[in-house]
Amino acid sequence: MSFITSVLRVAQTAPVTTPSAPAEPAQAQGGLLGGGQGGQWWQTLIFFGVMILIFWLLIIRPQQKQRKKQEEFLASLKNGDKVVTAAGLIGRIVTMTGDVVTLELARDVRVRIVKNQVVSHFTESAETDKPE
Repeated sequence: MSFITSVLRVAQTAPVTTPSAPAEPAQAQGGLLGGGQGGQWWQTLIFFGVMILIFWLLIIRPQQKQRKKQEEFLASLKNGDKVVTAAGLIGRIVTMTGDVVTLELARDVRVRIVKNQVVSHFTESAETDKPE
């Protein structure tokens, strides 16, 4: 108990001082948001807003455009088109039923694939431009 009594004795003998008036008004110190931290909160919010905008412009928007272009391509497919699949198979579309496409890879060789796996039209120009 000696420690507690000594702390109480020091607290009773300490001089009582009144706080002096602040040198600047509260609004000049940092606004009405609670001292000097108010401006930092706005800066943080603006920073995150700008980062989200940049993320959207550089990543999300181009992906949306690419996905829309791919959906339009898939909708425009018709029987007889020469196409390339995601696996690299080159074939001619024989039939399309719903989400399933039947490709003819060679004479009497047919493969059924999911329509989303068709990535592009096939052009013969790649074979004719070979260096000799």
